[in-house]
Amino acid sequence: MIPINRYQTLFGQICCLTNDFEFTKALSVGKMYEEDLVLTHIIPLFNKHQKYVILDVGAHIGSHSIMYSKSIPNCEILL
Repeated sequence: MIPINRYQTLFGQICCLTNDFEFTKALSVGKMYEEDLVLTHIIPLFNKHQKYVILDVGAHIGSHSIMYSKSIPNCEILL
């Protein structure tokens, strides 16, 4: 059985399998996978006062969905 670790990030706690190397690399320093990309290039495209429905296809462990839900207050995320 592959162990699971819990990590603390700016967006709260998240669990990840220890053999998911790219995710655990980011999580081990308190960052979500692709956090800088999402916060710098994607989140600014949204008007925080408008309602959005975000369809997250292939959500993996949901890291992008978590960042969207915490950064865009009026969004509904469908997985």
